[in-house]
Amino acid sequence: MNKKPVMTLRFFLALFSAVLVCVALAYAVEDFWRNRALVQKVAILAQRNRLADDCLQSVASFAFERGRVNIVLRGAAAVSADNRSFIDAQRERADRHIERVLAATPNSAEVKAQDVRRAWSSIQSLRDEVDRDIALPTPQRDPSLPVRWMDLSDDLIDRLERLLVASTEKIGDGDPYFDRLAALRVSALHFRVLVGKLATQVGAQLSSGKLPGRAALREAYETRGRIDQLWSVLEASAEGLGDVAVFQFVARAQAQVLWVLRPLQDEILLAGEAAVVAPMPVERYVAAAVPALEATAALADSINRSAEKYVQRQADEARRSMVFSGGGIVCVLVACSFAAWFYRRRFASPLDEILRRIDVLLMTQAGNGGKGSGKSGGKSGDDSAGGGVVEQAGAGGDELDKVQQALSMLDSAIAARMATEAALRASESVNASILACAPQAIISTDLDGVITVFSPGAAKMLGYSAADVVGKQTPLLFHDPDEIREHAERLAQESGMPVGQGFGVFVARLRAFGEIDESEWIYIRRDGHRLKVMLTVTFLRDASGDVCGCLGVATDVTERAAAAARMSMMAYHDPLTQLPNRRLLHDRLQVAIAQARRSGNRLAMMLIDLDRFKPVNDQFGHEVGDIVLRTVAGRMRACLRESDTLARVGGDEFVAVVPGIDAVEDALGVAEKIRAELVTPIVIDNGPSVSVAGSIGVALFPDHGESERVLQNRADEAMYVSKSRGRNCVTLYEHAMQPVVTASVGENVPVLRLVWHGTFQCGVAMIDNEHRGLFERANAVFDAMLRSSPGDGGRLSLLDPLIRDVEQHFAHEEALLEKLVYRGAPAHALRHRLLLKRVHMLHRRVSIGEIGVGDLVAFLVQEVVFRHLLHEDVAYFEFVRQAMRESDEQQEAADA
Repeated sequence: MNKKPVMTLRFFLALFSAVLVCVALAYAVEDFWRNRALVQKVAILAQRNRLADDCLQSVASFAFERGRVNIVLRGAAAVSADNRSFIDAQRERADRHIERVLAATPNSAEVKAQDVRRAWSSIQSLRDEVDRDIALPTPQRDPSLPVRWMDLSDDLIDRLERLLVASTEKIGDGDPYFDRLAALRVSALHFRVLVGKLATQVGAQLSSGKLPGRAALREAYETRGRIDQLWSVLEASAEGLGDVAVFQFVARAQAQVLWVLRPLQDEILLAGEAAVVAPMPVERYVAAAVPALEATAALADSINRSAEKYVQRQADEARRSMVFSGGGIVCVLVACSFAAWFYRRRFASPLDEILRRIDVLLMTQAGNGGKGSGKSGGKSGDDSAGGGVVEQAGAGGDELDKVQQALSMLDSAIAARMATEAALRASESVNASILACAPQAIISTDLDGVITVFSPGAAKMLGYSAADVVGKQTPLLFHDPDEIREHAERLAQESGMPVGQGFGVFVARLRAFGEIDESEWIYIRRDGHRLKVMLTVTFLRDASGDVCGCLGVATDVTERAAAAARMSMMAYHDPLTQLPNRRLLHDRLQVAIAQARRSGNRLAMMLIDLDRFKPVNDQFGHEVGDIVLRTVAGRMRACLRESDTLARVGGDEFVAVVPGIDAVEDALGVAEKIRAELVTPIVIDNGPSVSVAGSIGVALFPDHGESERVLQNRADEAMYVSKSRGRNCVTLYEHAMQPVVTASVGENVPVLRLVWHGTFQCGVAMIDNEHRGLFERANAVFDAMLRSSPGDGGRLSLLDPLIRDVEQHFAHEEALLEKLVYRGAPAHALRHRLLLKRVHMLHRRVSIGEIGVGDLVAFLVQEVVFRHLLHEDVAYFEFVRQAMRESDEQQEAADA
């Protein structure tokens, strides 16, 4: 046999094994280098940690020097030998540590290091002057030196703190524990600096023997407040750290600073507030201050030691990991050697045996093919070709071809079985495709209600998988027990038979009436979310027609129901305030009037118009205006009962319907409560404080009208009276307010009588006289028209003088408003032009016979006289009255 093809399969197997070995070895080497990088990173971490320790030591030593120098400078005597020795020792330690800090500072913090060098140089320059002054008596010292010393000292400490933060930030590389240690170390250092600052301030004041000023006391109390605030953070962080040693030093610092030193500081500060010098020796205070400062320094050192221990643990762990990675490489190499031996020992021989058996099988198949050909003699050419292929793949063929031929024979052996299963698989595939494509939840059960089929649509809709429920649960798992009980009770009433509250509730209608049950249910998803579905339930039947189970198809109608609810909300509610709109108000008012008529109770209708709302819109914009409208709507809603209705019917107009009113005072009380709520200023978040008010008109059923239209008109008239009275008030409708009494006499010409009231006056004699004159002119014209016959063509000319008077009054009114610089003057003038344009158009149409003169009369009465003169003109009455009062006051001042 040819050996070259036989080696092909083994060559590919060896190549595949080599690739696997290379991949494993690459992963092991990559892990080794990663751990080696981790060791290097931990080394940098340790170096930075030592730098942080030097920063802490330098700040602690210099803080001792700063405090003792400040006390001596402000003291009454020259420096003592003990103080001199203490200052020199701390100075030497501080300089040594600062030099080490600057030498070890990384390049990333070089800018901060330069700041420290400059601040340190300034301190060194000032030390000579300090040494000279502390040796002198107090009168001979420079009084500005203590302030300069403290300013430069605070600057150096601040820059050391910043250098500490800049040198050690981000070195934890995402390690939460080390980040907490670094943050706690900075907080402890800051706490040490603040305690030293307060101790120095109080000690220097005590040493000077002088009374502290208010600024010094305020600064001391501010420092103490910052200490208390920082201590809370420091204590909580130390507890969260879980280090017992650190917490012991926290307790020591608390005892020395808050329990020993704080009472002495309180005694000195309270004496300063009482304007007396505290009767306390300086030595006693220093004896308490030094241990306190040492305790704070020890706290910072303990945190730093904890960080060193943590870094050491990380370094040890990184080195162990690197050793393990190296061991992994060795293990991979050993495993490869073993695999090679195992391949030769356990794979080559079985492979040879398999190939031998395949050779025997192929030779046997070739012999059977030859015999078949000889017997049949007349077989087709295809069979002969097939026998030739088998012979070519015989004992001398390639091993891959041999395996392929053996597999082909195996395929032929199982072809019959596959054919019998094909139809069943096709049927199951169609059914599965139908279930998978259907968005509805399709669930079938047996007769006991146990789920047998759970479609993908059901899994998506309900959040359960088929494995969770099939054969284990009933559809009751997805339903609310209360809803099951309600459906059972309703079906029992419909069918007259008891219906259980179990699975039978879904098929009760099928059993009772023989019809498919289609109704709405609430499904409860696995996550607790509820959705509304339309559930259709029917029976499943077997081949003999007997019921073998139930099938339920549920369609999610949640969005459709929500859309219907939103459409209803949009149709019947104001989108800004969510209050009922005019349409819903009409329905509720009709119901309320009908109920009041049946029960014999009163009903109050209140028309509320916001005052000063337009200036809010103009000044602050519509966004603030919308906030104001929502706020006042909420306030008014809070003043009413659940049975009352509050609706928004215009931009700044609201209507309240209050049924069940026993007395007039009750309605006025509710209205006054609303008015009082409206005047409360509205504070806009991150914005201005806005003030509005409300003019409220109240009409009662049946006192002032028995229909919706009449009540609304009466409330509107009462509201405009509130406007004319200066706004921000409540007015109950009175029949005397009605300025126009109308009837009808032929040709739709109304018989009118206009009645003048004092409430129609604005305070300007010219305007008030013209208003009264227009009333009188209108009454005279209407009397003349009443005396003339309906067919008289001269009736139209009777209106010409009234129209000329209206034009003249409009001109005078516009001139007055423009003179007083009324903001709404342009809009008011535009309204005048529109009214006159309408009057002249109607006059022309009457003259050519398109409409009757009654239409022109009705427009003059309703729009020009009633609505404009008595309602729209009211808008500027208060402004005109205020302007006239100011003019009178200025005139009186000028005369005086």
